[in-house]
Amino acid sequence: LYVKKQHQAGIQPQIMSWGWGEEYEEFKSTTQLYSDSRFVNIFQWQGTRDMSAFLTVPAAIQFQEDYDWDSVRARCQRMIIDTRDQITALTDLPKICPDDWLGQMTTILFPMDDPKQFKNMLYDQYNIEIPVLTDQLHPMIRVSYQGYNSDTDADYLIETLKKLI
Repeated sequence: LYVKKQHQAGIQPQIMSWGWGEEYEEFKSTTQLYSDSRFVNIFQWQGTRDMSAFLTVPAAIQFQEDYDWDSVRARCQRMIIDTRDQITALTDLPKICPDDWLGQMTTILFPMDDPKQFKNMLYDQYNIEIPVLTDQLHPMIRVSYQGYNSDTDADYLIETLKKLI
């Protein structure tokens, strides 16, 4: 990011956290990227300076080993591909990418008149929370699965979409 010195005071980062406002003078030297320029300091390090999240990495790695997370990811990817296949068969709309591009999330073209109303109906009437998107021409849904999702969840989504098409 480049900003002329005369304009730097008026440019603010999108993410502001502790050590930002009145606390800046007290905490400015605690950043590992400290410089004499306030502008550089506030843009070099985004978010909180709380490093405790890094301390969870060993436990997260152990969790993935204990629960065979490679298998969990593979199961979620299988569910994504199967869900997309069923929805595209239902709508007769094309897939927007090949299967081997998918992980645990996909975007699927889905016909609807009012994306906002459709999203609200999914949530309010069926307790389904998924992003509903549009690029001005094509309404879409984004489906993602995580380790806690089951085939029952996927089946419920598909059966609900069948009712709404």
